[in-house]
Amino acid sequence: MSTMQHGRRDPRCLTADGSVLAAASLMLRMLFLGLLVWAMAPTASGQVPDSLVEQVRSSVDAADVESLLALGEGRIEVGLFGAARLFSRAQAAYVLSDFFRQHPPQRLEIGESVSTETGWFAAGDYYRLGGRSPLRVYLRLRALRDGSWVVREIVVLDAPDS
Repeated sequence: MSTMQHGRRDPRCLTADGSVLAAASLMLRMLFLGLLVWAMAPTASGQVPDSLVEQVRSSVDAADVESLLALGEGRIEVGLFGAARLFSRAQAAYVLSDFFRQHPPQRLEIGESVSTETGWFAAGDYYRLGGRSPLRVYLRLRALRDGSWVVREIVVLDAPDS
């Protein structure tokens, strides 16, 4: 497309090479991306307290099912090796106790996390006693209206390389 139209510059062209709206399109994309990053960025009120993350980690490290579930709601989603279900606290205690019995913990290392106003998502490695390869653990916490946080979901999967 030529930048000249009947002897005058085409008003739709914003760049010297004649690409229609290329500069505006790029600017709109950058603005949208910037707004998306800004909206997803954690804020002070959206941050999960370090003490809660440490409580989750120490409860898992000690295989302390009751302490772990005390950080959750009345129902918690538990997924082990692909099968996930929403359990009552009593059912989740049974399932997690059995998991810890079969896979005694050495330590939980949380490596990645993302926080929003209403949720906290983390991924980490669950190291088992006996030197077997670690399992991949995913956690989801949810913010309540009063500003407190609760464990909403625990998922354990085989590590991708195992």
